[in-house]
Amino acid sequence: MISKSREIYADLLRIVAAFSVVFQHTASSAWYGVSVRDPDWLVLNFYNSVSRFGVGVFFMISGAFLLCPNRENPPAKILKKNLPKILKLLVFWVLIYGWINILFFKPEWNFVDLLKVPLLLFTDPADHLWFLYALAGLYLLTPALRVFTANASRKLQLYAIALLAFFGMCVPMLSGILGKFWGVRLYQNLAIDGATSFVIYYLAGYYFSHFEISKRNRRWLYAASAFSWAVAFFGTTFASLDRGVADEFFFGNFRPTTFLMALAVFSFFVNRYKFNAKADLEQRNRSNLPDLKQEAKQDFIVKLSATTLGIYVMHPIFIKIYYALHWDFLQRHPLLFTPLLAFIIFALAAAISFLASKGKLALAPKRIRR
Repeated sequence: MISKSREIYADLLRIVAAFSVVFQHTASSAWYGVSVRDPDWLVLNFYNSVSRFGVGVFFMISGAFLLCPNRENPPAKILKKNLPKILKLLVFWVLIYGWINILFFKPEWNFVDLLKVPLLLFTDPADHLWFLYALAGLYLLTPALRVFTANASRKLQLYAIALLAFFGMCVPMLSGILGKFWGVRLYQNLAIDGATSFVIYYLAGYYFSHFEISKRNRRWLYAASAFSWAVAFFGTTFASLDRGVADEFFFGNFRPTTFLMALAVFSFFVNRYKFNAKADLEQRNRSNLPDLKQEAKQDFIVKLSATTLGIYVMHPIFIKIYYALHWDFLQRHPLLFTPLLAFIIFALAAAISFLASKGKLALAPKRIRR
């Protein structure tokens, strides 16, 4: 039985975000190796451009729950329960990827190399594990940020998000464009990209999940998201053709293009499955009749959602296996094989994560409870 108070929009967002990350990493794994003059590169560039929102959505989901003053998330719980779970997961997977890279991808290695793997936690962890470092940092900031969300007005919260977006994303991007194409850069202290980190996604997740956006403003947001995708896709295409190599300047998590796409995806699911779903829920409650089909769907969604953290930390292993087998279907037929391979990797990682949770293996701790 699914709790009536469960926020199903968050489970759906986790699934969508997890698949977008797998899809993006699958596309980008070939994106760097195919010539930018090859028509297949444009296909990979398109796939890469539409799937960059996933990580931002993950941070927004965390902010939606951990920054909510009405939920019981005191500093002691966050720092003594949530934070240690992420740190355990981080240490475990830094070791796993370190040993995998040595045992299977390093031609000459010795026992000393294996003993040095724990040092990778502070020097050179697997690339995608940066997400866990950032999440741990946000957990440390959460008690202070909860004071802000508990006391700041809606306008003040929007002001803070807009301020971080302008100085942390727009100004650095404008400076980068001026420097890339005209050799002129803005004064570096105009930007606060170092201070903004992923706090902007964290705060935006709370704001958009607790304050309903009007239909008119949502349309503006969706239009801005579509425009931002066009800027990212065509800007990347132009910059890459100009340089002769793939250029991901417009794809960064701190670019307003990526941020707007993440906002649009998050806002769509919150509006569709939270604010608009209230009337449907009230009608079902008045009937006093259980909707068994709906409950079965929700049960599947909740179970799949619980595997998403495992999917995130596990999926690069399958990409490594793909290339270790010297298959080149992805490079030769990216239009078909990019989504197909991404789906296979997603399904395998989800299945292993689910079985591991049932068998209580240490592939990943249980998803952090809200």
